[in-house]
Amino acid sequence: VGSLPDEVGLWTNVKVFDVGGNDLRGTIPEGLYGMSNLETLVLSINDLTGSISSGLSLLTSLKHFDVEGNDLRGTIPQGLSGLTNMEFFDIQSNDNLGGQVFDMVSGFHHLRHLDVSATDVSGTISEDIGELQKLTHLHCSNNKISGTVPESIGNLEELRFLYLESEFFNSTIPMSIGKLSNLKELFVGKPGFHGSIPTTIGALANLEALKIWDTLLTGTLPTELGELSSLVFLDLGVNPSIEGPIPTEMGRLTMLEHLAVRNTPLESPIPDEICALPRIYILYSLPMECQCCDYPASDNQGSAPGSGNR
Repeated sequence: VGSLPDEVGLWTNVKVFDVGGNDLRGTIPEGLYGMSNLETLVLSINDLTGSISSGLSLLTSLKHFDVEGNDLRGTIPQGLSGLTNMEFFDIQSNDNLGGQVFDMVSGFHHLRHLDVSATDVSGTISEDIGELQKLTHLHCSNNKISGTVPESIGNLEELRFLYLESEFFNSTIPMSIGKLSNLKELFVGKPGFHGSIPTTIGALANLEALKIWDTLLTGTLPTELGELSSLVFLDLGVNPSIEGPIPTEMGRLTMLEHLAVRNTPLESPIPDEICALPRIYILYSLPMECQCCDYPASDNQGSAPGSGNR
């Protein structure tokens, strides 16, 4: 509890400064940028206000920067692009913190984790994103990022977690998504997405969670969904323009535990091949029929376990 004093800048030999979750208030003091050997700066989960100063660019050894969960405001200085040792950059949950982050981080070739969710960050994801080949986490949801998701995102072969849920996108799901062979979680959402679900998605053999929701995607569900052999969680809810049958090939998803198709006008009934999965739980809505579920949907928003849970 309290605030950070300017005098912390006198600690010039400190490499790790972690004061996350301490109910700190006030602003980030300019003196802090005198910690010239700092490699890790964690100020997350506090009540800090004010802006991120261009003084941060003085910390040229910085590898880990985390200010998640504060009330920081203003624009992220483009001068931070010189912090080329950066591996972890997390500014999520600062609703009024803006700027064009993707131009800034294009030179962060050691970057592994980037989270700009729940901020006022804007701009587009440039083709240069494909050069950040060490990236494992890319969280870009609930902000003002716009434009298309570039095909170069398929070059991020180390990527494990990809979240693209912003209403300001005007994009398809790139075909190159199928090249992300190490991906474990893929969340795509909000009405900025159109086109169809690419068939290449079936190449994501390590994918455990897939959520495609509240989009303007059209067409049918690709049979290639049945090739996602590691899938545990699948949410295809609230896609009003996706039609047609649920592929019976999805009955091969023996790891699947959660399937949501509520408020998506797919053909009835849910295939027996899916209901027979040993751990399946199905969320659906009327008029969808699930003849093998334990109980019917009601009030246009139902849920029922599959026969494997009986």
